Amino acid sequence: MTIEDVIDTIMSEGVPDMDETDYVVLFDPTKDKDAEVFTEGHAIDIKYECPKCKSERASTWLFPDSDMYFDDECCDVTVLFKAREEDDS
Repeated sequence: MTIEDVIDTIMSEGVPDMDETDYVVLFDPTKDKDAEVFTEGHAIDIKYECPKCKSERASTWLFPDSDMYFDDECCDVTVLFKAREEDDS
C-alpha cells in the first residue's frame, strides 16, 4: 500500500476506528530541532505505553492541534493520539 492509497482511504472513509492512546507531554516545544523549525515551534515530544506490551515509547508530534496516528513498530499496533482542547480562559 502506498502513501497515496492511505490518503485516498482516509479522504473517502475517514480515520480508522481505534482506541485513543494515553500520552504525557515530555517537551513543549520538541527537542528535535528539525521538527521545531519545520513546524515553527508547534511540535512536541510525548511518551506513551505500547498498547500491546506496555513498553515505554516516545514520539515527536509535529502538529499536536490535530489527531495523530501511526503503526508503532514496537508490536506493529496502531496508536492514536487525540489533540487536546486548549482552555481559552
